[in-house]
Amino acid sequence: MLYIGASPLHISTVVSMLSLAKPIEWVVPRLMRRFTDRKRMFTWCSMLELAFLVAAGPLALIMPDDWQLLVFIACYLLTAICMSISMAYWTSLIGDVIPREEHGTYFGNRQMVSFLAGFIALIVGGAVLEWMGETIGFGLLYLSSAVLLVVRLFILRKYPNPPFVQSMETSLLRMMRKPLADHAFMKMTAFLAGFMFIMYFAAAQLSYILLRVLAIDPFWVTIASAIAVGMQTIASSVWGRLTKKHPIRTLFLWTLLALTIVWLLFAGLMVLPALFLIMVIQVVSGVGLGGWRLFPLLYRLNAPHTERPAYSGMFNALTGMAGFSGGLLGGFVYDQTESIWIQSIGIPVTTGLVLLILTGVAHYAIPHLNRLEKEQADGRKLLRFLSKMEKRSNRNLTRIENALTRMERRIDALQGQV
Repeated sequence: MLYIGASPLHISTVVSMLSLAKPIEWVVPRLMRRFTDRKRMFTWCSMLELAFLVAAGPLALIMPDDWQLLVFIACYLLTAICMSISMAYWTSLIGDVIPREEHGTYFGNRQMVSFLAGFIALIVGGAVLEWMGETIGFGLLYLSSAVLLVVRLFILRKYPNPPFVQSMETSLLRMMRKPLADHAFMKMTAFLAGFMFIMYFAAAQLSYILLRVLAIDPFWVTIASAIAVGMQTIASSVWGRLTKKHPIRTLFLWTLLALTIVWLLFAGLMVLPALFLIMVIQVVSGVGLGGWRLFPLLYRLNAPHTERPAYSGMFNALTGMAGFSGGLLGGFVYDQTESIWIQSIGIPVTTGLVLLILTGVAHYAIPHLNRLEKEQADGRKLLRFLSKMEKRSNRNLTRIENALTRMERRIDALQGQV
């Protein structure tokens, strides 16, 4: 976008566009009653999503200068809308295909594979732009994307397509009342929407901070992004495997802490080289984002089987609007701010401090995934308490035994004197 003259506000608008399109998932439960073939809808919406994304760059470049940004944003908005619909269908479909007890491991490994592909694409894309220049490089990358678009169509055709069990409710309003009546789910959703609003306030400006404020070479920005994707690749698999041993709620809280540390690390710009610190930040960011993309999905998939689309739609709509609003407000603030210190350190660190406060109270808002996990967590808490009491009792017994021993020695000494 910088190539076609985008400002911080334009960049934050596009970055937040995926969030802006999330509210459309409110109508997907109703759409599923009319178009019940989830595999077909997911496949074609995915293809349209990629088609608009691939067309965004070339269409913008052939337009007059005054229309380039508008065309790019419009294509990206259509991409985001198609992505929201396709992901709603995919979430419902894959939740039926994968056994519930395998969700954590499967989605962790799936994210690992997808992030690995993204990692390779970033490295190759950065190298192409570095060696061939922006004009030829972007053209070659968009041409490659068009070829992969056709390849993806054949891959998606191999997806399984189990029967769709519809909700008993026929009205969209009644469908949406189900998640609204689930107080634990709505409390978590409201909290994560607030967290996302604050995080996107700075996150949507990250590319602007790196390229324009800190003046880091685009090649190194690409390398840093590749490092983040590489860490997401590793972290996704690790987070997924950890769900077998630890409560998902606990892992989710650690994820929020990692995302908070990302923005606090910007304070290091006062004493450390920018390029080195950005690499460290991207490593921590990759760890946090690996969990951020996994755990909310597991909570949505844990919803009642027939109401899963409504739960997913409610969650994505609220968090999506929050993310877009935060990114848009952040872009406006950056557009009005000229101080390099405020843009590179002040705003990111302030964002981190606010997120730190939210992370501190997150355990009040995020429930355990299910009753079994809560019982297991309560059991572990009871065991820790009993272990602590046992150690305390042992220490007291040791003190009593030592006191008795000293008393016996004193009595023996007195008897000797007599």
